[in-house]
Amino acid sequence: MIYIPTKNIIIITPPHTASGNLHKALCREKHGGIWVNGPSLDGAVDHHYAGIPHGWVFGLNPKICLVVRNPYDRLIGVYLHYCWASENLAYENLSWSEFVYNAHQHHFSKYGWMYNTSISQQIKNNNNQYTDIIRYESIDKDIEIIIGERVEIMTRYHTSNILSEWYTDQKLLDHVNDNWAREDCIAFNYRMYETIEDLIKGEK
Repeated sequence: MIYIPTKNIIIITPPHTASGNLHKALCREKHGGIWVNGPSLDGAVDHHYAGIPHGWVFGLNPKICLVVRNPYDRLIGVYLHYCWASENLAYENLSWSEFVYNAHQHHFSKYGWMYNTSISQQIKNNNNQYTDIIRYESIDKDIEIIIGERVEIMTRYHTSNILSEWYTDQKLLDHVNDNWAREDCIAFNYRMYETIEDLIKGEK
């Protein structure tokens, strides 16, 4: 998470919501942000912690902001990170469909909690509350509105994902909706795609 003392703002940064870039942009002298690591669900302590460490809000009464991302797009980003990990950290090499069908099974947790929990689930797991939403899709504008300053955030590491190139099978899409997307779509007001045809139409 990020804490900006001069604004009394906490920004919760779940994995794959430009969390690394946000920390680099805000946690410097110009904006005065403090990089706060916390315990992830797999026991590691790092910036991927999607919560507020115990005691941080006591007496502060801060504005608490949560960074969110379209769950269909975020799942692709999580998989691309997994592909990087499979090459660099000796993770098992899984195809996109293998990853999707296994990511929400309990045995898959050995690969890291960030691969098998939605943002909604992470927030529930950490018993967090938030007052404002920052969207990955409009992150520059939303951050500027939240803190009242222009922030130079690094460009994304890759071109935008085209959902219809990844979600080509109805069974896979149903699985993603049931295990990943539905809760985030409802909680954060993203469009939910019930069919492949809906998804393709939504991209036009």
